[in-house]
Order: sequence, then C-alpha cells, then structure tokens
Amino acid sequence: MSAANTRLIAAAPALLDAVEYMLGRIHADPDIGYYCGFMTEAFVRLCGAYAQAHGESPSIVGARFGVYEGDAEVVRLRREIEELRG
Repeated sequence: MSAANTRLIAAAPALLDAVEYMLGRIHADPDIGYYCGFMTEAFVRLCGAYAQAHGESPSIVGARFGVYEGDAEVVRLRREIEELRG
C-alpha cells in the first residue's frame, strides 16, 4: 500500500466526522442550509460521501439532511425590505 493510501485510511474517521458535522449543521441551521443546503454542489458532494461511507443512497441521505426548520436570516430580511418598499 502506498504512503498516500495509508494517510487517507488514517484520515478517514476525521473526514467522515467532518462530513457528518456539516450535514448536521445544514440540517439544524437555516442560514447554513440556505447557502450550503439542498440543491448546492456542496450538499450533493457531502451526501454522496456520507452515503458511500454508510452504504446508503445519496437521495435518502439528502432527504434526511436537506430539510430544515424556519427561514434563513437573509430570507427574512429580504421579506422585510420588500414590505418596507411597499
């Protein structure tokens, strides 16, 4: 096994932890979800990595993590600006 493969295998738990952390943050925080969530390249790649590591379908992973409660701050502020403009 090459040195690069050995390093990758050693780093795998930390890499998976980072993927799981970001998917959790996207799911829990509407602001992060707005910028990095459903329909973004980042989200698709994170779901793909998680799915491969856990033997799941990327679409199932996406459905689990892609829905978040509430509006992102930027969405709320845009609504307020539109209301002020009348």
